Amino acid sequence: MIEETIENHLISLTPFNEHQIIVFKLDELMQYCDELEASIKESQQQNEMLLQQVLREALDPKEKEVYNV
Repeated sequence: MIEETIENHLISLTPFNEHQIIVFKLDELMQYCDELEASIKESQQQNEMLLQQVLREALDPKEKEVYNV
């Protein structure tokens, strides 16, 4: 195994202000992702409630109207 030290390599770094811009943008995107996740969960809950209501109505015996001809 060959051991190398960091002093033998050049490492390119972007300026600190660019790092700050990247972090700010990532924070914005993560907040947007969190909002989307919350919206998806809310939609799933609403869909589940609607499905339960449809099943209740479909399975609930109702009096059928009799039409006289």
